[in-house]
Amino acid sequence: MSRHPAVDAILSNLESTRNRYGDAAYIRAVEQAVKEVFRNGQEDLKAIVKETFGDIVDIARLERETLKTPAVDLKQAMAQQLKQQMPGLQTQAQFDVFMAAFDALRLYMGNVFSGQPYAQAKEALLKSLDVAVDATKLSEKLGHVPEASTNPEADKYKNPPKEFGETEHFQSLMTDLDSIRSREQLNQWYSATKAQREMIVSSSLRNQLFDNIRSIRAVYSGFPYGSLNSSRER
Repeated sequence: MSRHPAVDAILSNLESTRNRYGDAAYIRAVEQAVKEVFRNGQEDLKAIVKETFGDIVDIARLERETLKTPAVDLKQAMAQQLKQQMPGLQTQAQFDVFMAAFDALRLYMGNVFSGQPYAQAKEALLKSLDVAVDATKLSEKLGHVPEASTNPEADKYKNPPKEFGETEHFQSLMTDLDSIRSREQLNQWYSATKAQREMIVSSSLRNQLFDNIRSIRAVYSGFPYGSLNSSRER
C-alpha cells in the first residue's frame, strides 16, 4: 500500500518526539495521532494508518475509544438546549415542528442576508409557526385519550422526543460493547438491545454506534472491517 503524504508528516513528527523524549512519549504520541486520524481522517488514510502503526499500538482499542466520544451535531446540540430551556416541549411532534421552524428560519435569514429571494422561505416559516400550535393542541388532546395509545400514528403526539435521551442510550450501549468478548456474546447483545438502539435517531450517534458494532464483529469474525455492509446493521 502506497503511503499517504499526511502519514509521512505524522511519521516525521513522531520520530522527532522519540528522539527528544524517548520511547514512552513516542507511544503516547502514536496513540494520539491514530485517534486523531480515526476522528477526522478519510477512509484511505485510516487504512494506511492501521497498516503503518498496527504493530506499535492496539488499533482496535484506539478505534473503540475514539468512537465512544460522540461528535455532537447541530440537531443533537439543539435537543440538549431545548430539554433544559423549554420545559413545555413535551412530545416528538413538537420537537419535529421546532426543528422544521428552525430550518425555515435559517433559510429565510440566509436569503435575506445574501440578497436572495426570501418570500417562499418566509411563507414556510410562518406556516411552521401555525403547525406548532396545531401540534401542541393535538398533543394535549391525545394525552388524555386512552384509546390513542393503540394507534401508532398518535405516538409522536404522546411520546417525548427521542433526541432528549439518546445520548444516555448511546453511552450505555457503547459501554456494553466494551465488555463483549465473542461473536456469540455480540449477537446476544444485539438481539437484546433493539429497542434501545431505536432510541438513537441522530445520524452522528447512529453512525458511531454501528461503526463500533461492525468493528467488533470484524474482530470476532475474521472479516476485514470495510467488507461489512452498514445498511444491514441499521
